[in-house]
Amino acid sequence: MSKLPHISGPHVIPQTGLTVVVDPKEPFLDIIFVHGFTGHPQETWTQKKASPESSGSNQFAKYQSDTCEQAANASQKSECVFWPRDLLQHAVPNSRVFTYGYDSHIKHRLTGHLNKSTVYDIAGDFLVSLEANRLQDPSRHLLFIAHSLGGIVVKETLRRSNQAPQIGFRKVCESTVGIVFFGTPHSGADPRNILHSVTEKFFKAVGIQVNEQIVNTLLPSSERLRELRDEFIPMALEREWTIHSFQEQYGLRLLGGNKVVEDTSSYLNAPTIEVAEHIGRDHREMCRFSGLEDIEYKKVEAAIQRIVSKVPRSHEKEKPTERPTTNNAFEIRKEQRRRFLWNSLRFDQINDWRADIQRTHAKTCEWFLRSYCYLDWIDSSKVNEHTGLLWIKGKPGAGKSTLMKFALSQAEKVMGEEVVLSFFFHARGIDLQKSTVGLYRSLLWQILARLPSLIYCFDSAGLVKDDIKYDTKDDIRRDIEHFDWNKPQWNLEMLKDLFEKAVLQWSVMRVRTNPVPLVCFIDALDECEESQIRDMVAFFEHLCERAVTSNIRFRVCFSSRHYPNIKMNRGLDLVLEGQPGHSQDITNYVNSKLEIGHSGLVEQIRQELHYKASGVFMWVVLVVEMLNKEYDAGRIHSLRKRLRTIPGDLHELFRDILTRDELHRNELRLSIQWVLFSRRPLSPHELYYAILSGLGANVIEDLAAEEIEITVGDMKRFILDCSKGLVEVVSSECQTVQFIHESVRDFLLRGKGLAELWAEQESDFQGYSHDLLKRCCVTYLATVDPSVLRLPLEIPESVVTSRKRRS
Repeated sequence: MSKLPHISGPHVIPQTGLTVVVDPKEPFLDIIFVHGFTGHPQETWTQKKASPESSGSNQFAKYQSDTCEQAANASQKSECVFWPRDLLQHAVPNSRVFTYGYDSHIKHRLTGHLNKSTVYDIAGDFLVSLEANRLQDPSRHLLFIAHSLGGIVVKETLRRSNQAPQIGFRKVCESTVGIVFFGTPHSGADPRNILHSVTEKFFKAVGIQVNEQIVNTLLPSSERLRELRDEFIPMALEREWTIHSFQEQYGLRLLGGNKVVEDTSSYLNAPTIEVAEHIGRDHREMCRFSGLEDIEYKKVEAAIQRIVSKVPRSHEKEKPTERPTTNNAFEIRKEQRRRFLWNSLRFDQINDWRADIQRTHAKTCEWFLRSYCYLDWIDSSKVNEHTGLLWIKGKPGAGKSTLMKFALSQAEKVMGEEVVLSFFFHARGIDLQKSTVGLYRSLLWQILARLPSLIYCFDSAGLVKDDIKYDTKDDIRRDIEHFDWNKPQWNLEMLKDLFEKAVLQWSVMRVRTNPVPLVCFIDALDECEESQIRDMVAFFEHLCERAVTSNIRFRVCFSSRHYPNIKMNRGLDLVLEGQPGHSQDITNYVNSKLEIGHSGLVEQIRQELHYKASGVFMWVVLVVEMLNKEYDAGRIHSLRKRLRTIPGDLHELFRDILTRDELHRNELRLSIQWVLFSRRPLSPHELYYAILSGLGANVIEDLAAEEIEITVGDMKRFILDCSKGLVEVVSSECQTVQFIHESVRDFLLRGKGLAELWAEQESDFQGYSHDLLKRCCVTYLATVDPSVLRLPLEIPESVVTSRKRRS
């Protein structure tokens, strides 16, 4: 065994491998620090005293550049605190402290050298290194401390250790007493999408241009990540590890104030063994501390001491490790079931609305926080008047969802200890995005995420069995291994009952120490069926009234069009287009975005545009773009005339956009038909080739024959042009295409826009469209190599025959 490097003074730690930072004579515990991607075994855990915010976008350059001498000199001058060495011994004396470094990949990719190791390869190397360097005392207890995606490395290392046939490797898992996670993403129905998003965000935060190849190489498959997610909690429960999950309290400025890892993902949701707590830092700074008096470090010190308190010192006689008894095996089984039920509430598109809705323009929507309705809504002394209900209403395209997104973001930033839940109905999404079943699943998942101990509400609903008996240890093992993975059929009444219990129990549990208000934002009620919305409004009226009588601080904010007209018994109403602040927002937008000069005529045009908008923000956005194009083409003389010919009604404007010329009519029709009638939202790649297939097989064949490389940017521009700007690409976890606003769909279907645009198919445009889409699919299948399609069914014989004829 090669001797490990020891860092006892202000020296720079090697970038890879295990390094001993503190090595007492008689250690009773090994503490291992593991950094995340783009991190470093020293810099990740080092705070610069002189400049607490100096780890900005240039921090990654320090990680990957050869500045060892500078770092050493800085440390010698006591300008840095490397807390694994400088602080930890005060909290846990006689502990041996390591840092582990691994290839973060990026440096090699930027210089052209490709290292194809994944998380799983890193974990395998880590386990081998740990085993080799603990040979003298393989049973010494272990505590892991991991930042960000380094937590995934630790989890996989422990899983491998648990399943290892060699006793030396198993000892790593058997000796572990706990884990401290800093901003590690754990949750998600599709965990690879979660990790992909986190990785891209962090690359951006450290000033690196995101490269899809880099991200895909770093992350393993979704299947393997699901295995890790589903196996880790039962393993941790069985071995009774103590886990502390620290969550970032603040977002990063480079990410528009958003967090790298959201709270709903940065803890395991294992309330019997885990504590979740916020660190008053952003994702990069959350594991750097200025000294023993740093208030955030004191949180970490307390967490580590709580874990270590159950570890016997070297002079104490340690009791033999007990394997699971009947009782704790039964609890493990029930805990598995509760966690599985919680995860089954979530669906992949649960947060897609955040990407669907445009960010507010600078200095818009701020008036809302000063409006009388909002101030009355948050005033607890007036809750008996309105029961905590506020309903924002406005015309289609007025900007209601943008205002709600602004209000939600402000609530998440400035409401302090208030807990915020949200759901935005989405008529262009899957069924769960436009139904109240999806609403209650999302809200229940969020509230259980914020207070994991509420997960026991599943027991009261009879979803966790309490009548299982074990006769032998083999029965215990078989029951844990053959866990009930059957997803419950969530029905509306069950979900309403669970959510009501969770809200009331939340308040009971929180009021014991300090009242913590619960706030819900629910947007676009008009994008759900009216009967469901009427039932939902009645339910929330009932729940708010119960909250008032029980002295519970619970508030709900709705947003919708004026239709459906549902009357609340008590509550506040705010009509958007009647608000002076909203009118000023339109003025601010026009002044900022309408780039047609500054003459007297231009000022008149601005005023006419504002008047004609009638408070509809979507109309303003479209018309400003049209006028800017006229100006860019040198037609300043016709700007006023063009504005006067533009219809003031939003539906009439859509009709004008779609009929103003005859260019590419087939492409326009195909783009609209695919977005309207496909069974699910399509990706840009899918829509691009769907439209080309509708233009004829020769188009795709020519494209393949000429070996033209089509980028995602090319596809987006093509889709935008085909749809005349009415279809957009939404950058959620999985990019999809949709209409720029629900009012476009309303115009085409309810406003009879389809019948006017394509009168020849008026009698059955939907049936005609489905037939055309089917023919597009057949054309595509007959043109491309079926081996690359990964189809679950055999290709129809007619398609195979068609391919043979073509070849």
